[in-house]
Amino acid sequence: MTRLGTPPWHLFHSDELLGPDTFAHYFTDLEWEDMKDAKEWFIDKGIEIKYILVVGRRSSHDRLELDCERDGKQESHWAKDRPYVKKTTREYITKSKNFGCLFKIIVNRPNGKVYKIYKMMNGCHNHDDPDSLIGHAAVYGLKPHQLEKVRSMKACKPSDILRNIKEDDKNNFSTLRKIYAARAAFKRSEWDGRAVIKQSQW
Repeated sequence: MTRLGTPPWHLFHSDELLGPDTFAHYFTDLEWEDMKDAKEWFIDKGIEIKYILVVGRRSSHDRLELDCERDGKQESHWAKDRPYVKKTTREYITKSKNFGCLFKIIVNRPNGKVYKIYKMMNGCHNHDDPDSLIGHAAVYGLKPHQLEKVRSMKACKPSDILRNIKEDDKNNFSTLRKIYAARAAFKRSEWDGRAVIKQSQW
């Protein structure tokens, strides 16, 4: 069961409330035997409210850290051998994904058996949520079982395949372009390295 509402004080710690507080969406008394299941649960919760969570660098076998994808410092990737030009005066404007977001959830396995939420280090983001996740890599890709569905339905129209996938997974925002690319990849693998002209002869 997922319990929403004001969290216990010992689970919450934040030195600075920077933006939208999303803690209530993640607070739960659920337990998981597999870390993979815990990770998927929190990531799916984030997608529901249009925030993408990623596994933190300090995660280990018994500890799972989930950070906002916009964590990290904003750094310039301008080539060192070129004179620096301010972004506002360039012909094109680049935008860094990193925003120094301090959002962090810690899940651990205190008894060595099951994983559960340990602490919400910071439930607030320092940036607004996007209007849509369409086209985002986290929801744009196809999972292994969805790729298998594309393979099994390769004789169907791509639009029918895409509709079938989205009916099963409401958080998937794949496009027809992704379905075409997956079918083309399967076709190339079935050719077993033969060139197009040799495939017709074969």
